[in-house]
Amino acid sequence: MDSTETKIIFALEKLFCIYRSHLWEYAHKHKISPIQIQFLKYLETHSISFSTVNNLSREFSLSKPTVSDAIKSLIKKGYVKRISDQKDSRISRLVLTKKGHAVLRNFDCLNYIFMNSLNKFSDHSKETFLMYLMDFLRLLIIETRKTTIRMCIICENFDFNK
Repeated sequence: MDSTETKIIFALEKLFCIYRSHLWEYAHKHKISPIQIQFLKYLETHSISFSTVNNLSREFSLSKPTVSDAIKSLIKKGYVKRISDQKDSRISRLVLTKKGHAVLRNFDCLNYIFMNSLNKFSDHSKETFLMYLMDFLRLLIIETRKTTIRMCIICENFDFNK
């Protein structure tokens, strides 16, 4: 019989598969790749000072040419535009266009499927699940030494209750 740990890993894998399937469907509909949606989401949630090909490359553990090609495609489709850094003209920042923001608004509606399911659980169950996942992520980050995951959960000042 499988251990509880094995069942948890299997369940997490299935959750990811369901999410990835929805992500692929949505991306295909907009003629972009799932990683491009993740790039758009990154650009939406990070300050312009972090919005460079170099930072995307580090954040997603991809080569700069791979990221650069994906960004060129997003620019061509009108989802992203480049702006020159005011302090250093060699650096260009990436910003979402109105079209890019619209794609993400629709993508957030896709996340409603997951939100709707989560809302069927009690607040206590969701908080317990979140605490477990955060602790699990913290341990994985420490044990695998994945520094690109930049999450506060490994910081000594992190407070689960905030």
